[in-house]
Amino acid sequence: MTTSTKPLSTPRNTVTGPHKTQTRKLMRLLGCLYLALGVPAASAAWISDGSDGAFNPMASMTLDLPDDGVFNFTSIDIPSNITVTFRKNALNTPVYLLATGTVNISGVIDISAGGVNLADLSGALGYIRPATTATSGPGGGAGGLSGYGDSACTGASCRDATAGTGLSPGQPGPTPATQSPKVYGIAGGAGGMATAGLDAYRYGAGVDSSPAVPYPVPLTGGSGGGGGSGWQFFGVQLSGGAGGGGGGAMLVATPDAISVSGSLLALGANGGWSFANSGGYGGPGGGGSGGNIALIGDSVTLAETALIESTGGYGGGLSTQTYPNDPRFFESGARGGMGYLYVQGNQFSLLGTLNAQVVAVPEPEVWAMLLAGFGLLGLAARKRA
Repeated sequence: MTTSTKPLSTPRNTVTGPHKTQTRKLMRLLGCLYLALGVPAASAAWISDGSDGAFNPMASMTLDLPDDGVFNFTSIDIPSNITVTFRKNALNTPVYLLATGTVNISGVIDISAGGVNLADLSGALGYIRPATTATSGPGGGAGGLSGYGDSACTGASCRDATAGTGLSPGQPGPTPATQSPKVYGIAGGAGGMATAGLDAYRYGAGVDSSPAVPYPVPLTGGSGGGGGSGWQFFGVQLSGGAGGGGGGAMLVATPDAISVSGSLLALGANGGWSFANSGGYGGPGGGGSGGNIALIGDSVTLAETALIESTGGYGGGLSTQTYPNDPRFFESGARGGMGYLYVQGNQFSLLGTLNAQVVAVPEPEVWAMLLAGFGLLGLAARKRA
């Protein structure tokens, strides 16, 4: 989990001070932005036509996504006591919030898999992961199906566990071979995104979790976890747990300023809990990965109160254990990977808590300024030499 409380900025003006300090600062900045070199600029493709007017909700709401997922606003202003969620469309597209003017998010936009219980936000435990579900956030990958029974299981209810979907989905726990009198299921793997999913370390064997992948172009959401395989107990065929869904994907774009003092949530869901009794258990499902959030504007400001959450869900547990408010206590360990926060603009100020892998991309004129400044500093250094 990556937490940032310090600003990452791309100033419009050249840094002042001694040449050595200038060079050091510029090289640090270029190093921070190096990851962005392989990411194409996207701002020209995302221009609102203003047809949906101003978006200024006075109550929390769930919006139906259009067929293409695109909202064309003139301005966006979400107050601090408002939460906005989305109902997925048939094509499971990401959410595109486009504006012609300023974007101010003081409230909450939630594209997590299954949604977050907002009553947990002020609790001592902090954010609790979304409900255990194989359903993804908009644009994300689904969790895999749980397995039912071992290799000797017959009939319509018997099935092998399946992999999640998405760019780096968790793999299923393989169906165990019949061994009398009882067989244990195998945990599914977690989905990967900006970071790899973690492997299960409790409740017997588990498959390897999925690796990290580069920032997705075109934009897509998180990866679903793999389902856990079923098992058999003295001839009774029993189930594993389903994989958790991946967090969604969202792009917010305007030629004006973006300011966030609230929360943008794209969490992956927990893996499903497997059936268990005193004699054994099935394989728990793997957690879904966090989703991806992109902010593209002339300037992008994340205030100290801002929270960007795109962490993955926890691995599933066992049905015989009490499920407390904190699912971390009984998880298998197969947690989904972390998602991305992509930021593009002429000016950045990234404060707050950023539980995401940050990709920061300056606009072309800022790249030109940085590279020109770097060349001048190099020339000055050669003259001093």
